[in-house]
Amino acid sequence: MQQQEVGSLGRAVQIGLKAARANILPGLVIWAIAGSVIAAYYGSDWARVQLESLAAFKNQWNWWFAACSTVIAGAVIPGLVRAAVGQPRVWKQMPWLMLFWATKGIEVNAFYLMQTHLFGADTEILTLLKKTCLDQLVYIPLWGVPSMAFAYTWIELGTKKAFEDLRGSWFRDQLLPVMLANWGVWLPTVILIYMLPTALQLPLQNLVLCFWGLLMAFLAQDQDADGVLSPQDEIARSSDQEDT
Repeated sequence: MQQQEVGSLGRAVQIGLKAARANILPGLVIWAIAGSVIAAYYGSDWARVQLESLAAFKNQWNWWFAACSTVIAGAVIPGLVRAAVGQPRVWKQMPWLMLFWATKGIEVNAFYLMQTHLFGADTEILTLLKKTCLDQLVYIPLWGVPSMAFAYTWIELGTKKAFEDLRGSWFRDQLLPVMLANWGVWLPTVILIYMLPTALQLPLQNLVLCFWGLLMAFLAQDQDADGVLSPQDEIARSSDQEDT
């Protein structure tokens, strides 16, 4: 039994690292977008004025901005693209995705504000390191990825499947590969996000989220056409082979 668990853990890590390598090109696109915003803010007076106007607008509407902008970035725009490329059940899932991303936007906005309260608003290396570690090593594995994985499973496959997945080795088999794949992209990205003032962190996160969703929609379409297995499919296939 212990040997089988070690083998399953190794397989989960292998799948996660494989997905992380596959995400290198999309990650470069995301880093270029985020890096361009950072460079514009600190290198262009005109861009800085425009971004500070956006920050003032965000501060004025705060929680409403957080909910609405994240819905647009996380659900509406990627959903329209998914529908355009022929992915199924987009409109049926859209209301639930909008609800999920509205609450997630409020949550992430609160998290950024809490980080500023705890560690300050400066962009010193130590401050960036503290915020990144709390983000990627505490928030993401304990709540960020698990809540998102459960929500998407519930939206796509229903309540029964979502709660069935919580049993047994859900964290190892489902969440670990996803976290490994996403760390490769989001670890550098959150460092860039925390280089901006607090009021601009959520807008940049939303911009990155939108482009990430668009890239994943197109990549998923290509993988379906080529018959490439997702991480979950590879896990399921490996389990079936062990049982036979």
